[in-house]
Amino acid sequence: MIVDLGGGTADMTVHEKLGDGKLKEIWKASGGPWGGTAVDSAFFQMLISIVGGPVMGRFMKEHTYDYLDLFREFESAKRNFSTSSKDKINIKFPVTLNELCEDMLGSTFKTCTSESIHGNDISFVSDKMRLTPGLLEMLFRKVTYNIIDHIKGILSTGPGRKVSLILMVGGFSESQFVQEVILKEFHGKNGIQIVVPRDAGSTVVNGAVLFGRMPRSIESRILRYTYGKNSCPVFDKKVHPEEKKIIIDGVARCNDVFGLIIDAGTEIKSDFKLSKSCFTVKKNQRTMCLSFHYSVGKTPMFTTDPGCHLLGTLRIEIPNPSTEDRYVDLTYEFGSTELKVTAVERTSNKPCIATFILIE
Repeated sequence: MIVDLGGGTADMTVHEKLGDGKLKEIWKASGGPWGGTAVDSAFFQMLISIVGGPVMGRFMKEHTYDYLDLFREFESAKRNFSTSSKDKINIKFPVTLNELCEDMLGSTFKTCTSESIHGNDISFVSDKMRLTPGLLEMLFRKVTYNIIDHIKGILSTGPGRKVSLILMVGGFSESQFVQEVILKEFHGKNGIQIVVPRDAGSTVVNGAVLFGRMPRSIESRILRYTYGKNSCPVFDKKVHPEEKKIIIDGVARCNDVFGLIIDAGTEIKSDFKLSKSCFTVKKNQRTMCLSFHYSVGKTPMFTTDPGCHLLGTLRIEIPNPSTEDRYVDLTYEFGSTELKVTAVERTSNKPCIATFILIE
């Protein structure tokens, strides 16, 4: 199992090592917003609970450098904190935040803190704010709980029961506290070993470079998302809502229908190709614009459904436009390092000029 703990998210997947050294993904990537910034957010919410949102909002806007310095200090404390920490954690406190408290609240930050629910866990010495280990552990608690709970969920599945090693990568994996709570929870249980590379933060980048140079090193993967394109079938009042009805060349059609290309959970080999077709909906149509979408959950009915997101738009030039329906055969390649689409006009069997515009 690879546990990729980054800044914003935690992503987990399960691979099987094959006899030839290649990897086969047997559990698709899954996870949630449980990266290092989630602990930063908990720290920020704690500050709001002490001085209020207006003070923190103004601090961010008017004293951005001091705000960033404060969170850099917290980042350092977060990285070095461990389950065995006994001493209070020192964080350099910005004078400008104290001045804002006096200006907007009529009290010092120290007074506001002593009157808050965190009064017993935060003290001040000179320009340092001192946090108890218990308080910092509380800021980590929700994030680490979600990570551990998700790992347990995967281990309880069929593919998960085969796991013998958990590889922790990503910048947040360098946190001593996170390493220790995961080691305590899983190391040695059912023969599972925990491995943390020396430079866990750069391991993901190194792996991406290796995969780019040797894409066939991964025999197969499991699609994380369901992919489809926007389509406009003939309107069926028994199926389609009236607000989706549009008229094209005198024909009633339904707009924004999710035309399924491939489902999430499908195993994709490195040389996997899938063929689909599309056709013109107007006479003498010169171009065809297909919007591609992906969905996190089950296959949506419409591209406008919640959880369905725009991936990009493919613009296809139709050779020799005519009044007849023109069919274009599309070949999708999902198994390599990038999504590839090839378009061929069926009648002439000639490749079409196509441009894909990816949504950033």
